[in-house]
Amino acid sequence: MIDIFVSCGEQSGDLLGAKLLEPLSKEYRIEGVLGPNMRSTGFKEIFAMETLQVMGLSAIVQKLPKILFFIHNVKNYILKNKPKIVILFDAPDFHLFLAHLLRKNGFKGKIIQVVCPSIWAWRKGRKKTLEKNFDLLFTFFPFERDLFKDSTLEAICIGHPLVEALSSKKIELLPELENKRVIALFPGSRKGEILRHLPLQLKATRFTGFTRAIGMSSNAHLELITSLIKDEPSPPLLVSAENRYGLMQQAEFALAKFGTINLELSLLETATITHFTLPSLERIILQHLFRVNLPYYSLPNIVANEEIFREHLFPRASFEELEENCKRFAFSLDSIRECKLQCQKLKKILPNTPSSLLFCDRLKALLSI
Repeated sequence: MIDIFVSCGEQSGDLLGAKLLEPLSKEYRIEGVLGPNMRSTGFKEIFAMETLQVMGLSAIVQKLPKILFFIHNVKNYILKNKPKIVILFDAPDFHLFLAHLLRKNGFKGKIIQVVCPSIWAWRKGRKKTLEKNFDLLFTFFPFERDLFKDSTLEAICIGHPLVEALSSKKIELLPELENKRVIALFPGSRKGEILRHLPLQLKATRFTGFTRAIGMSSNAHLELITSLIKDEPSPPLLVSAENRYGLMQQAEFALAKFGTINLELSLLETATITHFTLPSLERIILQHLFRVNLPYYSLPNIVANEEIFREHLFPRASFEELEENCKRFAFSLDSIRECKLQCQKLKKILPNTPSSLLFCDRLKALLSI
């Protein structure tokens, strides 16, 4: 009998699931929809996460029949094998629908969501879906847990795994960056993001006296990035994903697209300017259909509910604003110091609980029932 069926729909969920569940791998039978990190932990793969690797609204529409067929197969496997617990990591659009189908078809086991959908930002009705179909929600941030204070769904804040990981990590500095004034560029982890963001970052940081270094998310993008920097008068250095923390620590400041990378930068107290360019179709849908208009879009700012990092959301923002803020950091050490102090304030908000220990203890209690 399966003890735990797990499902991850993207790389972040795969990394998180491998880390949180690894302590249980020898004691319980765990299988499901896995990525490379969960596979390496020794869980049994029934379905490959890569089937769901679809980004962008147009791509989702094109592959919708394939996605629905995949969900149907996952649902049927769970109903047939009756695991005690189903744990769904992130990917809310996929997983909330899967949980709904399981309950509709009579599944009686526990269903747990790890990572709270952004109901505080848009599609607030998903809160009712969570309350109706899930037994437990694990959140990363205290403000997400507090959204369920008066709810029938129990929410537990386990803290963000990055807080625990970076507080104990020994970071190796990069010899090639020693004795240099470094500007770190983080354009994104997907081809579309890199194409939209890297040219903007390069144009905004052409300052004399600085060495620019691009933090790559994957060697798969090496050819693309090389093609984008070949005409730069002073081509940036390329830094692998494995060495990104060394780059963050040695950078005088960073320019980064919105995302988890912003949290990493804040935890390492790297002064940062953030930005994002929305594709036209997604901008229209978010602004007019879902009416998303948040005070902040960068993760550290959302958590602190104040401006830790300066934000630029294009096309609402202008390139001149972005360039001006880069100049502010390049030529004002006081601005950098102030941003670092803001990062220190943020770190006091974030719980430093050993998240895997708290998570596993709660699962063991459920499995023993």
